[in-house]
Amino acid sequence: MPKVTSSETAEKLKIKIEKSSEFVILATPKSIESIWMPWEIGLSDQMKGLSNIAVLPIVHENKTWDKREYYQLYNRIENINNRWLVLKPEYLCAGEELEIWLKR
Repeated sequence: MPKVTSSETAEKLKIKIEKSSEFVILATPKSIESIWMPWEIGLSDQMKGLSNIAVLPIVHENKTWDKREYYQLYNRIENINNRWLVLKPEYLCAGEELEIWLKR
């Protein structure tokens, strides 16, 4: 990636997102402040669809990642009983194994 963000950065991000099968949003306090994240998520949503996007919330204590309401649209990655699962927004009690989801 270029050292300074530019249209070249955007083009490289588009290519990377297009080549990936899934898109994981790392929801951290810094990512919440990012001006690029909404663009990347919107692009991924358009290219991949809802079922191929998941939010991995890194900070749970203060639920900082909850401040982006649109994150609620996407699957969420959680560790439940030492198992990493991808949970659908409407079914947060059951999910698919992360490893299987990533290999689809």
